[in-house]
Amino acid sequence: MSLLLEALKKAELAKQAAKEPPPDTANPPFTRDKLPDISQPMEIHSEDLSLVEPEPAPKRTEKPALELAPEEPPRRAAPAAEPAPAMRPAPVETDYSPPSETQERKQAQQLFEAKELDVNPRKPFYYTVGALALFAVGTVGYFWYEMQPKNNYKIPPPSAQPAPPPVAAAPAASPDAPAAATVTPPVGSQPAVPTTGAAPAGAAPAAAPAPVAAAAPAAPRGPVFARQGAPASRAAAAPQSGPTQRGRDITITPASVQSDPVLESAYQAYNAGDLARARDDYQQVLRSNPDNRDALLGLAAVETQAKRYDAADRYYTRLLELDPRDFHAQAGLIGLRGQVDPLAAESRLKNMIAAQPEASFLHFTLGNQFAAQERWAEAQQAYFNAYAGDTENADFACNLAISLDRMHQTKPALEYYRRALALAQSRPASFDQTQVSKRVLQLERSP
Repeated sequence: MSLLLEALKKAELAKQAAKEPPPDTANPPFTRDKLPDISQPMEIHSEDLSLVEPEPAPKRTEKPALELAPEEPPRRAAPAAEPAPAMRPAPVETDYSPPSETQERKQAQQLFEAKELDVNPRKPFYYTVGALALFAVGTVGYFWYEMQPKNNYKIPPPSAQPAPPPVAAAPAASPDAPAAATVTPPVGSQPAVPTTGAAPAGAAPAAAPAPVAAAAPAAPRGPVFARQGAPASRAAAAPQSGPTQRGRDITITPASVQSDPVLESAYQAYNAGDLARARDDYQQVLRSNPDNRDALLGLAAVETQAKRYDAADRYYTRLLELDPRDFHAQAGLIGLRGQVDPLAAESRLKNMIAAQPEASFLHFTLGNQFAAQERWAEAQQAYFNAYAGDTENADFACNLAISLDRMHQTKPALEYYRRALALAQSRPASFDQTQVSKRVLQLERSP
């Protein structure tokens, strides 16, 4: 029974709670905008208060009778009121003032760090390949430039007419043109010294002697010796008057070059064709001075003229032992051994010319190498450069004329033949002047 009563009480309480309206949370409490002024003191009088006492509540003496009311189905509880939406955050005030220097640095550092993250990892490889390619191209270009012959000479004309330009093409060789003379050049301004040479053919083909170069094509050539000094009559110079100082004339007299009479005798014998006497005189100088360069060069030239190439090779080798940079000895050995390996000889000569482009004898030796291979256009260019360095050398002019004649350049060849004959009257020459004169007459008669 007690359980039933408790259940009824709970149902009644739930019914009353359902009838009460829920508090209105949506409408906030009303507040007056302006409160009354209560700054003045207020007085409360007792007569204003009512003296009526409230009636006491009646006492319950009897328990009310309980009656069972019909049970109503339970009502669902009202859904809980949704909480008020959260207040939106107040907008953050933005500072539009310019950033400080520290902030700028931080921003720049962050920007760089972000860029570094985007770097392509293959870029260093591409940069390395590009640098290596540029280096390779530059190296090839440099060596190509160094290997090019430096032809910066201007040849004066052999006569009043201008000198012919170098010929680039090489047509078929003329059967009547003389073989290229393989004379070796002198040293410096000394007169040319004869060695083995090839004489041009005569005017009549039937009576013309066979060219020496064709009869013995394997005979190498080498440079000849230089005299140690000029003769005393040439070396002595006239006194030169210097500037006047304190009323007195100062005369400057250059020292005369003392030449070895034995060397002079050997040189004159060589020019005269007396090889035995020249050999004896040079050997006499070597007995007193085994390292005399002029005597070694002279003996090498004598042995080359006598076609004793092994002995000439030994003298040139001795010169290179004394001075490995002796260009005359190097050119002599190249001339002697050039027939064995022409390409190697040509390469060495070009390297030597690049180191000493003003050495006429190197250009002349290179021209002889080209002539031995019948590369007449290149031989003509080399002889052209040799003649530019020494325009008073008859052998240079003769070989230049022969190369032009082989290329059917008749007019310039005739001019240089005449120039070579004129120079041979004042300086020794190794070519056969009689055969060159016949060739000149033949060219003059040709249309």
